[in-house]
Amino acid sequence: MTVATQPPDMDGPRPRSAYLEELRGVVPAHWFKRQPRRLWYAAANLSVMAACFAVISQTANDLVCALLALISGLCFGSLSLQAHDISHGSVLGRGRLRHAVELLLWSLALFPPTMWHVLHNKYHHGNPTLDKDPDRRFTLGERSAATTIYSALFLPSRLNTKLNPIVLFGGVYLVHVTKNLSFALFGRSGRRPRLLTSAPAYTPSERRRIAWETLVGLTLHLLLFWLLDFEVERWLWAVIAPSMLAAAVLINYVFLQHSLAPPADFDDPMLNATSLEVPAALDGFHHHISHHIEHHLFPAMSSNFYPQLRELLRERYGSRYRTTSCVEAWRQLWHLEMYIERRSVVDEG
Repeated sequence: MTVATQPPDMDGPRPRSAYLEELRGVVPAHWFKRQPRRLWYAAANLSVMAACFAVISQTANDLVCALLALISGLCFGSLSLQAHDISHGSVLGRGRLRHAVELLLWSLALFPPTMWHVLHNKYHHGNPTLDKDPDRRFTLGERSAATTIYSALFLPSRLNTKLNPIVLFGGVYLVHVTKNLSFALFGRSGRRPRLLTSAPAYTPSERRRIAWETLVGLTLHLLLFWLLDFEVERWLWAVIAPSMLAAAVLINYVFLQHSLAPPADFDDPMLNATSLEVPAALDGFHHHISHHIEHHLFPAMSSNFYPQLRELLRERYGSRYRTTSCVEAWRQLWHLEMYIERRSVVDEG
């Protein structure tokens, strides 16, 4: 690998394109090669989840159900994080197979894949500034009764209790999906509701696909309920408990990797995202999602190579490249103000 030297003029925000230009010829080309064999991880997680579901459907032992729900939820979290990878094209190229895989995985999470691509790929990643980022926190200029109640219920801050079960167990995931889905299906383009930080301009075709994919997801979950003979207790163990655990995993990464950096009018991955230090085994199980600065620099890169990229970035950019532990990141989250100020190039410069 070519040894990179420290680039000049590292003060203030820099566009993502500047990093890409500096890293051209330094990052090996094979790191971007698609890896379809990684679908075996999805197959393995689905198999374990199916086995847990089958046993829960037959047993009346609550302890066994709780243990299997825990195992299923951990696999579901890993599966959802791999769906994120697949959506960026690092596993499969565009085509029917990728669409079918994404439809299955996102339907289990009740998140229409078309809505995911618009919100995440187009607006979260594609937005040249972070002003319309759907994952950011509310700013002081967006303060209202509605956003205050929402923030108090669903977002960690110094004014929120650390034992808030809605925050700790992923309840905000359901709210996030519901409010964005409502806008995708019924919202008026160009008019942003107060509880949304981004109001994407969905095309009529995208709205139709989202409606159809929502129906597929609801049908899939109705089928799962039917397989459990519509027994609510078994449904809670087999579907709801694993879903809550998986949602908690997803929201944990969303909170920790973007909430520590206030919204900005510049797109500098080194300043707008945070990479986390996670034990290697857990990091592999979660498809290296902890390497979030790396992901924002190269979203189409195979996440298998993010650990090597981390070392390259540390060598080249020093303290500008930031990592922290999950414990420290949560400690900082619980000290945040409910509303935060936007940053500008002038502020950072």
